[in-house]
Amino acid sequence: MSESLITRGLRRVRARLAPGGVILNYHRIADPVDDPTGCAVSPMHFQQHLDVIATLGVPATLDHLVDAVVGGHRPERQVVVTIDDGYRCGLTVAVPIMQSYAVPATFFVPVEPLRSGGGFYWDRLFSLLAHDEPLPQSLELRFGTETLEWRVAPHSPEVAPNAETGGLIEILDRRRLSAELSARFHPLLPGERNELLEQVAEWSGREVDEKALPQTLDADELVALADSPLCTVGAHTVSHTMLSAHPASVVARELGEGRRILEEMLGQEVLNVAYPFGDYSAAVRDAAAGAGFRAGCTLVPEGVLGNADQLALPRFLVRDCDGESLARTLHWLGIG
Repeated sequence: MSESLITRGLRRVRARLAPGGVILNYHRIADPVDDPTGCAVSPMHFQQHLDVIATLGVPATLDHLVDAVVGGHRPERQVVVTIDDGYRCGLTVAVPIMQSYAVPATFFVPVEPLRSGGGFYWDRLFSLLAHDEPLPQSLELRFGTETLEWRVAPHSPEVAPNAETGGLIEILDRRRLSAELSARFHPLLPGERNELLEQVAEWSGREVDEKALPQTLDADELVALADSPLCTVGAHTVSHTMLSAHPASVVARELGEGRRILEEMLGQEVLNVAYPFGDYSAAVRDAAAGAGFRAGCTLVPEGVLGNADQLALPRFLVRDCDGESLARTLHWLGIG
């Protein structure tokens, strides 16, 4: 058994013997059907989750949990809700449910969708690819110095394994193609993404149906969200890129500008950040400290103990499941 597995096992045992807190990570609160990321949680299940949180744990703000960590105390039984990406359903669907249970949440919002008014690239790719209309059978894209070609089914059959030989990738399911392209877009910056999106759109012969995309917050809605007593707004970089893929100058700009622009829009301090995709490194963590953030959230699936690094806090990614499933997870972590 590797040292990392031993260390993780010891952390879990300690979490059971001395329960701390838990940070939960949501994205869209919407019907998970046709969700390209697999991260949407239905409103019914989100309501069940908040009922479980209010019953088994101590609903807390992220700031309250960080206060405990900074003071060297275990955030005992504290459960923190965070919602990433700034989708409009956070304001229109999640907040009313939160109000019913008096459960607060921190919303981590990237700047680019606020400024452009457009949807995320993964939703655009899904719109261009995940349909039953005919498509050309070969897609070729260049990522930096690497050129990749995908063999695409003319229609969208059942999911089948990918077969990769050299630069040719045969994908018999378009949803899988959408997911794979999205993953390759993750480390890119907006200019590169937009150029590739235009190539995919031209290849597909389709236009993105803007009205059908999951909508993101606009500036006025962001202010309305921040004005809710149960809501705190945190930063999520400018462009939602994988920070560890970039040089220090880009990381500093993504973190610093992501914070500065939100503060200008809201007229208040933004002290917390979530690293997109949970992707971070020691250099990214230090850059977040340099940008003035008090807390940073990852996607390491562990509980939060009193000795946690406040700029590398673990979070559990929550996918669509019923309240009983979430309750079992919280029990396993010693909550409830």
